[in-house]
Parts: sequence; structure tokens; C-alpha cells
Amino acid sequence: MNMNGNLCEVKEDILVVLDSRNATTVYNGNFNSDVEWDLTDRLAMPRLGIGFSVSVINTSIPIGQYNVNSTNNILVLKNVVTDVISTVTITPGNYTITQLIAELTTNTPVEYEYTYTPKINKMSIYNTTHNFQILSTTTMWELLGLQRNTVVMSTFKTYHFPNCVNMSGLRNINIHLDNLNTQNIASATKSVSTIIASVPVDVNSSGVLSYNLANNYEVPVPISSLDYINILLKDDLGNFIENNGIHWNMTLKFSYYIRQDFTTETLTENINKNRQKIQIVQPPIMNMEIPKIFRSRDSQEK
Repeated sequence: MNMNGNLCEVKEDILVVLDSRNATTVYNGNFNSDVEWDLTDRLAMPRLGIGFSVSVINTSIPIGQYNVNSTNNILVLKNVVTDVISTVTITPGNYTITQLIAELTTNTPVEYEYTYTPKINKMSIYNTTHNFQILSTTTMWELLGLQRNTVVMSTFKTYHFPNCVNMSGLRNINIHLDNLNTQNIASATKSVSTIIASVPVDVNSSGVLSYNLANNYEVPVPISSLDYINILLKDDLGNFIENNGIHWNMTLKFSYYIRQDFTTETLTENINKNRQKIQIVQPPIMNMEIPKIFRSRDSQEK
């Protein structure tokens, strides 16, 4: 409760417990990361309520996304002499670097060879016949150690990737309340977003991510009522999490303040009203003989 002069703000909290198994609609199939619940009882702020806000109290998300998935499984190579473009698509799954190189070798034309140097954690590609390019439509740039959205050219038929191989997979889940606007900014869009929480992923794929709010963080939202909730789970690049059919749960807290006037006149009026409702009943006086043990000294002398 906050006091501001004669005004008192009383905080009210409402918990909304969500489970993706109970969703009204899942919009992206077995990704299970664009989920909507229709509310039979509308969530509404009272007429005198102010300052609606929301926070993620807790969430439990079993991680079903692979480190190689539909957002990062394509390598596009172009032979600069023959102009032949080879699009290499890797089947989504959890890979080690050794397994990934084996998969790349299986799906790439035979003139390309891959090598990996564990000491520096970097890869190279060699073409046995001609120089080649790696095109910007490649999506597995971070896995292999490339810069994003760039076209690179081999030298002496070899290209050495400049960055380290990154097989770490999902690192962060941004929770969006998509039917509400916030002032929170996402680097993927460089602008305001619907993000209400950002949760670091500190478990491996197939582990369970558990998050509990450790402070009083709340996101102001410009609404007075809500009849459905649409939660999106995305990574830091704005891609939907591909949870491969695994369900999750989450608890949201919606809060608002009710402002009340506590002037001296108001308090006096309330006290007088309460007095009118109170009846003082005095119990009847009964003639009872006082036991000897409780008689006064004078009565004992008599």
C-alpha cells in the first residue's frame, strides 16, 4: 500500500496459470511456441483501478529445440567457374561437430571437403577443382563460424572460417505477450516489442529450463481488460522456438492499484457509519453467592 498525501493506493494481484496442453489454439504446430488461451472469465481492471502491469512469476520449459534446426541448417556453395550452386540442407537434430562434418560431407558434392581443427575450434572447406563462394543465403553461418549475411570467396580453392564453431544451441528465450504492447526493446527489431521477460537457457537440449522471478520487475501494459492471452517463445534473432511438440507451463501476475481517498472527513464519516451499526449489549447482573475463596477479608471476619 502506497500513501500519497490523503490518497492511498492499494495493490491488487491476479495470477494466471498457463499450460500449453490446455491451449485454445497452437498457431505453429509442433513448434509449440505460438500459443493462445481464450479466457472464459475476462481479466478486467476495476473502474477505480490504475497502472495495469504484468510479470512472469515462473515458467518451466523442457527444451526440445535442436542445436541444428530449421533456422540454421542450410549451407549454399557456388562454384565460380561453372556457376553451379549447391544448396546443402542438414536434417535437424542435435549434433557434435564430428557428426555435423559427417552430415555435411554426405550431402555436399564430392569436390568439397571439410576439415576441423580442434585446437582452434575452427573449420575449413576445400574444393578439389575450382574456387567457390559461400552465399549470403546460408543460414548455418553461426554454427560454422561465418559472419551473418555475407558472401565470402575461397583463396586457392580453400576457405578458412574466421570465427569459432558454435554448437551451443539455444541460449535465451524471450517471452512475448503478443496481444499487448510494451516499451521493452528487442535487438532483433531495434524497436519496442511485446517481450515481457527474457530467460537465459542454462540447460542442454532435453533438459528442463526453470525460471522464478527474483525481483519485483513488472511491465506496464496499456489495457484495462483482457479476454485472451497469446504467448510467443522466441530466440534473440526473433525466430520461434522449435520445441518439437514438448509442452510447457507458465504463471503470469497481473497487477493494478486502486486509489482511495483517506481524508480526515472520510475517516470520520466511516467511523460514524460503523458506530450506527454497533449495538452494545450489557449482560444482566445476576445475584450469585460468592464462593468463600473469593470473599473479601471483611466478609471473612463476619
